[in-house]
Amino acid sequence: MKRLIIAIDCDDVLTPSSHAIVAHYNREYGTDVNVDKFYDRNPTQWGVKTLDEVYERIRLYFRSDRFQEEVHPFEEAIRAVHELAERHELHLVTGRSQTVDMVTNAMVNTYFKDVFLSIEHTGSVKLDDGTIIRRTKGEVCQAIAADILIDDNLDHARSVLDAGIKHVLLYGDYGWNKHEELTGAIRCREWGAVMKQIVVLEREAGR
Repeated sequence: MKRLIIAIDCDDVLTPSSHAIVAHYNREYGTDVNVDKFYDRNPTQWGVKTLDEVYERIRLYFRSDRFQEEVHPFEEAIRAVHELAERHELHLVTGRSQTVDMVTNAMVNTYFKDVFLSIEHTGSVKLDDGTIIRRTKGEVCQAIAADILIDDNLDHARSVLDAGIKHVLLYGDYGWNKHEELTGAIRCREWGAVMKQIVVLEREAGR
């Protein structure tokens, strides 16, 4: 069987991050943010004037002990990812900024130790010369020669398809990803469906 290179998103694919973020945000700031509107770029629902303020508040939660206490990977994700690692090359490709890499690394070391060949951030990334850059998931998946991306975000899925990656598994049944059908992406509402689809792709790759 051909060993596939699989890129796997973190938030809302491995961990129920958005629901936890919104619950914390509403509790902390007295807002009534609807989790289905998590990726809505209008900051008024978040009770502030700019998205930068929203992002900073979310970063504070990410860096807090409370986030690590409240947000743990889906049990089915833990089982599935360990099973995939036995026969494929896995990379964690997250939209998180590198500024919260300690949180990401702690989660990986606890639940996915020695599973991912690399952890790739597409948010703010600091290069050796100090330059701060952002990368698309399409660029990252090209660089690691990924065969498959598993992600819940339509924009990330689109960038990967546009980069020439043939297989995107659009994960979950979320308010932010079910309003549009994306040609070339296969919907997988839960990890059981992901695993079944990967078996199909394994067979195709072995032909």
